[in-house]
Amino acid sequence: MKIIIDSNLPLQGGFAAAQTIKDPALGQIRSSTAGGLSRLVLDFNYLLPDFFVQETEHELRVEISKTFAHTTERVVARGIVYGHQRRADSFGPNVVNYLKVNLKVGNEVKPVLAQNRILGSENVSALAKRFGAVAAINGAFFSMATAVPWVLLCLMGRLLVSLLPPVPHWAWAPKGRLWNGSIGAVKFYPAPGGCLSPRFPV
Repeated sequence: MKIIIDSNLPLQGGFAAAQTIKDPALGQIRSSTAGGLSRLVLDFNYLLPDFFVQETEHELRVEISKTFAHTTERVVARGIVYGHQRRADSFGPNVVNYLKVNLKVGNEVKPVLAQNRILGSENVSALAKRFGAVAAINGAFFSMATAVPWVLLCLMGRLLVSLLPPVPHWAWAPKGRLWNGSIGAVKFYPAPGGCLSPRFPV
């Protein structure tokens, strides 16, 4: 994305011909003068859809918001909506894909493992076909190098702990108490009556 400002007045502020900006959104500012006209070019690293321009007798003001969220949704099946969100915060852009599932109309949500193993990788479309799912989505962060999931998963009545290196996680403990801690192993824990192992300190 670029914003180009042309003026018949000299630029104020002593802009260099090219100046790199240490900012997630704004990458570079370029300036030039030719034939009595001045040009200022703002080079952005990604599309920023919301900006405001105000011109007065003495100045031209351009305001660009680095925070935005654009969302589109479509119905996949009864009670299932797929959403796509393109958003940005002060630290930069990201894209979010999500599913909204209404469990009151007979839908069911289940976590599954790629290739039915912890260190597995598989296309989401292949996972959906293999399990006969109406819709599927990546539901957890994982290492691109090792395929190890970085979350706690409740799978077939067992709690899957797969955290390398250890990071803090929380889960609901029996009797409504909250468990909080760090685990650094890949292991299945039995979870009778729920999805939390009684081995955890509660």
